[in-house]
Amino acid sequence: MRLTASATREKRGRVDLDPVFGLFVLFMLVDLCLVLDPFNPGLYELRLRRDLGPVKYTALWVGLVACGLAATAFRGAIPRTISSAMLTGWPLTLLATYMLVGSFYARFVLHIKETFLPEAMGMLGFPIAVILLSATRRPSRFIASFFWALLAASPYAMAWIIRKRVEGGQAFHEEIFLILPIAVYFFHASKSRWFAWLILLSMVFTGLATNKLTGYGTLLLTILCLLAPVVTKALRRSRLGERVVVLYTLFTALLLLAGGGVFLYLNREQYLPSGSPDVRLRTYSAALQTFLSSPVYGDAFAGPTTQWLVGLHVLGEPHVVTHSDLLDILSHGGAIGFLLLLVGLYRVLSPALRGGATASSIRSAQEHGLVAVVVCGTFVAIFNPPFLDPQIGILFWFAAGALAALHASDEARCATQRVRPRLVGPRSALRSTRNW
Repeated sequence: MRLTASATREKRGRVDLDPVFGLFVLFMLVDLCLVLDPFNPGLYELRLRRDLGPVKYTALWVGLVACGLAATAFRGAIPRTISSAMLTGWPLTLLATYMLVGSFYARFVLHIKETFLPEAMGMLGFPIAVILLSATRRPSRFIASFFWALLAASPYAMAWIIRKRVEGGQAFHEEIFLILPIAVYFFHASKSRWFAWLILLSMVFTGLATNKLTGYGTLLLTILCLLAPVVTKALRRSRLGERVVVLYTLFTALLLLAGGGVFLYLNREQYLPSGSPDVRLRTYSAALQTFLSSPVYGDAFAGPTTQWLVGLHVLGEPHVVTHSDLLDILSHGGAIGFLLLLVGLYRVLSPALRGGATASSIRSAQEHGLVAVVVCGTFVAIFNPPFLDPQIGILFWFAAGALAALHASDEARCATQRVRPRLVGPRSALRSTRNW
């Protein structure tokens, strides 16, 4: 008799989830379409995610449907990887709930239009990644597809970045952490060295073409994330003489980097973009005043995401966002919200930073790539508001959730190896009882 798809389910509750993988691909396609906004990027006329309201949540609904379909493989029992990964990210779950409750109060009670609801919805990317990766026997397939989708979208973004640079403008500077860090994954995962170097050099060129401090900083962090595992591996496995060479090279590179930074700072008006200090200082000062007025819990995310700038207009509007997601969380969520964010990110990143288990080169490359996306995304959020766009935030939190799921899978595998049951026959069972 021919086996049906349902009959091929594993006893552990996992199933060959081709339909779920198809929904995941659709999720990435829809979300990246909204991120790239192909109709008119950077020209502030028609923007899909800005002017068409609920359309910006389309990818989120696709991801949730994929999770619902994936949950059918669990048969009522939550896999250990899901509980472990969600336990790792419990501060982020509390932060999302805190933000969601405050946003609903602001929207439906205070009738505030610009709320933190999009940012809270974007944080659902964390459990989406955890559920999808825990429900499949091939989680590496999802993570590899995540990076390949970002790579497929990067030429379009690069073209607009270069075009706007020639015109004296900028494009995709908030989304840059979804473009440049993918070089870390492909550099470590690709078997073709020329392909890996091609991607790396193209990302370096793109970062330099942004003409934004955000792009320069993201490029620097990308290179550091790429070199960190290489240097660590060299220091662990090399002989003493080789270690001295590595340390000397690293020290020289740091000196050159510091010297270049000092030179650029002293000549910043000639070589660096301004960074709009007049706007940022006003918004940052207002956000700090909000925090100081209620340092414990802020306004519990029940306030607007924009600030009015008296005597100053940005893109023709007298109100503007704070230009710092992290400062928004500090000012509107208080010390409670900010600590939840810091502790959550630390718990997600700490296993990788401690040098967690790397069963294969592909597994290691995926971990390094996800760490680069999370680190660079956090850096961008210090000086920009990318998470206020749910289609950008959901990819950031998906990367964080995938990282937590990878580490949870490692822990589950190690636990299985430590407590692996051994099949015994009657005689061996009798011998074991005699040894009690």
